[in-house]
Amino acid sequence: MKDLKKRTITAIVLLAVLLPIAFFGSIPLYIVFGMLSIGAAWELERLFKQEEKWGIVNIVLISINGLMYTGLLVFLIFKLYLWILILLAIGLAIMSVIKIIKRDLKCSNLLLTIFYPSIGFASFSYLRSLETGLYRGGLLVVVYLFLVCVSTDTAAYFIGSKFGKHKLAPKISPNKTIEGSLAGTIAALIIPTLFVFLTGTNKYLFGTEFKLWYQILLCAILSISLSILDETGDLFASSIKRRYNAKDYSQIFPGHGGILDRFDSYLFVSFFLTIYVTIISVCAAL
Repeated sequence: MKDLKKRTITAIVLLAVLLPIAFFGSIPLYIVFGMLSIGAAWELERLFKQEEKWGIVNIVLISINGLMYTGLLVFLIFKLYLWILILLAIGLAIMSVIKIIKRDLKCSNLLLTIFYPSIGFASFSYLRSLETGLYRGGLLVVVYLFLVCVSTDTAAYFIGSKFGKHKLAPKISPNKTIEGSLAGTIAALIIPTLFVFLTGTNKYLFGTEFKLWYQILLCAILSISLSILDETGDLFASSIKRRYNAKDYSQIFPGHGGILDRFDSYLFVSFFLTIYVTIISVCAAL
């Protein structure tokens, strides 16, 4: 009961802080999500190092994560796609140099610290930056993303808790069930799709040249795909924790764990939704 109270209070505070920032977007959102990216990198390094002492390499890796977030966001907003590839190549080159200097470091850990949070949070910030004005496309796209994740997680939790009998990935996340996963996908198909067509978000996600039935089909495919990615992101983050025998990434959010415990699925969904929106934008411009 005490834990539920703690989780509820933390959730209310988080929503009170993040909802206005997400609504108005712009510079405050970019700064906050940049801080979250750096914080998530710190959590990863903390997990990887565990009882070992921190050194200059750890600080450098977290700093590179912050620079990667900034660079990716700027290049996405200004549609400098070639520079994104160059930036990623530079990041890989720096990672290779660090690996040569510190042979004991794992490449997988370096990749995760530098790219995992920065790409996800930069993608979310970019999606929010789309369009301008009060009734803006970016806000609607982000709400759609939020509904996909919340619908998936909520339905999966409640249906899985009551009716779940077959484990989805017992070694990674013992509480997840196949029944809950299917319920989450169905919820993500219905609720976000209704939102898309009731609010006019479909014109931002699919354009206006397609017939309505085709847009509904595209939305269904997109919602199901993002729902699966939501659960994949959760399992991916859980698998990292299990490898290091950790329950949470940190205790930044009382009752909820760390930044990656709260935003793990959003990082995956934001990244792939950004790829989708970018492809649609490029095709529309041709």
